[in-house]
Amino acid sequence: MGRPCHGRGVRRPLTPTWPWWAPFWSLSGVRGATTRSKVWYTLSGGALSEVYFPRGDTAQVRSLEFAVTDGSTFVDRESEDTVQRVRLVDPRALVYEQVNTARSGRYRITKTYVADPRRSTALMRVRFTALLPGTYRLFVLYDPALGNSSRGDTASRTGRDGNVALLTSEGDTHAALVASSGFRRTSNGFVGTSDGWTDLEDNQQLDFDYDTATDGHVLLTGELRVHPRVGRTTTHTLALGFAGSDAAAEQTARASVAAGFADRAAAPTAASGIATSPRCARSHPFSPAGCALSTPSPS
Repeated sequence: MGRPCHGRGVRRPLTPTWPWWAPFWSLSGVRGATTRSKVWYTLSGGALSEVYFPRGDTAQVRSLEFAVTDGSTFVDRESEDTVQRVRLVDPRALVYEQVNTARSGRYRITKTYVADPRRSTALMRVRFTALLPGTYRLFVLYDPALGNSSRGDTASRTGRDGNVALLTSEGDTHAALVASSGFRRTSNGFVGTSDGWTDLEDNQQLDFDYDTATDGHVLLTGELRVHPRVGRTTTHTLALGFAGSDAAAEQTARASVAAGFADRAAAPTAASGIATSPRCARSHPFSPAGCALSTPSPS
């Protein structure tokens, strides 16, 4: 099925040495919080920039975004190659939306976010629309940072035949990323050497097929199916669940997907008691009142 990551097309039991550099944290622009969920998230630069669990001072994700390619002539990273806008869809439920349109005019990615108020899960509904003719491929790039650091994370995967979960762990913290329609391909690697983005930049193809990358700055990559017809929109739901073991994290994420994105987006209005008064909007975004705060990104 795969292998520990080492080098392109080579089956070996050892992983490559992880890069020596320390990653920088993303700059946060828009923040969301709920009262019952133990998950908070921030948005910046067209991406999901951080996810916090189980408290607002413990980041577990550095970034989660998408790459788009036609498999032969170009590869885009949405934080770098799109025109981006963000809006608060429903202040009662703290549902945010990012709309990223390719600078080339080829495609548009619309992402809607909510934290599941009943589980430790961040949910993302992803809609991909082709604006110009082409053969498009869509890849999620998940850059974890468990326990406020990317240096000692382990990436793995479980499942098969389109039902794969991408897993990360460090110590007692575990996370699982799943997709409602499954991933076509997946791979795990070390940033800058054996990760999916490095592979895509090389030849616009995901050739790597690595099961695990252990104890380093890792990146997890998964391909989602998209419809190539101009004007046709393909929709997926991604769930990033947290728990005390790989199995529990995957179960949490899959339960949120099974509950349905629309139900999770509506639930905080009644279940979480979100406050949206002007006084709340001026308070800290991670306060117990469950406020939302929109601020410009630092320059």
